Amino acid sequence: MSEKEKDPILTKAAAVGLGLTLAAGIGIAVGQNANNEGQKNDRVEAANEAIDTQEAFRDSIDAAINAEYDAKDIIGEITVEQGTTLMSEAEAIVKDTLGESLYDDVKESIYDPLLYSAKQHNPQPGETYPVVEVDLDPENNNGNEYIVVNESKN
Repeated sequence: MSEKEKDPILTKAAAVGLGLTLAAGIGIAVGQNANNEGQKNDRVEAANEAIDTQEAFRDSIDAAINAEYDAKDIIGEITVEQGTTLMSEAEAIVKDTLGESLYDDVKESIYDPLLYSAKQHNPQPGETYPVVEVDLDPENNNGNEYIVVNESKN
């Protein structure tokens, strides 16, 4: 065979090889895109579940804020003074009740309900707000939480 006869075969083989390489690359890209889309959907679903859980938890805090409590549930009372916040005063009461070390250990699980409940009020100097110990989500068996409630509800 002459040199010219070999070139078309090599060229054809190279073209087929290139075509297969491109097809494989496109297949991989399509597969990765589908995988990325699946992961994105999983992340969105997880985020929506977290939002639903957060909303349900906040609803339970709202219900707890509006509930009536016995004196045994009250761990301290805040008398609002100019320049203080419910949260800072409530946090101090919880720290005193639990002790600094235990408070630091459980802060992650009790801080958000305490903060959320404190923000639900519009305190005025002279008003009193009890801080109560309550189990907001007993099914999770994660201990008690602490919230600020309006004294007029008790």
